[in-house]
Amino acid sequence: MKVIGVISLPVATPTGNMIKRMHPQLYKRLRDTFTLLVKSESLTVRRCEKGERRRIVITRYGARVLDYDNLVGGAKPLVDAIRRSELIEDDRPACVDLEYNQNKCPKKDERTVITITEVAE
Repeated sequence: MKVIGVISLPVATPTGNMIKRMHPQLYKRLRDTFTLLVKSESLTVRRCEKGERRRIVITRYGARVLDYDNLVGGAKPLVDAIRRSELIEDDRPACVDLEYNQNKCPKKDERTVITITEVAE
């Protein structure tokens, strides 16, 4: 697999429970913020072409370790931002392989790292 790009964002994704309790306007603002961050950090990453399949690995570095469904649910606005930034065609399983990881770190070092690779057909 060939790495297309690595994007590092200076914030950790929220938890899925936070997303569920969020007002719709606040969710939209969070998604838009993630979109701006992804677009600004991915200027050198090649945009996805129609029919191209990619693999996205999202690694959350946070002060605490989340259970898996909380990790995945909290990354939804980030996945939407990646799609809106045209780094993937769509977030359907036919278009992208998504993988979620997490590591514990001090609060001051919280971040999210996105690794984009080609998927060999």
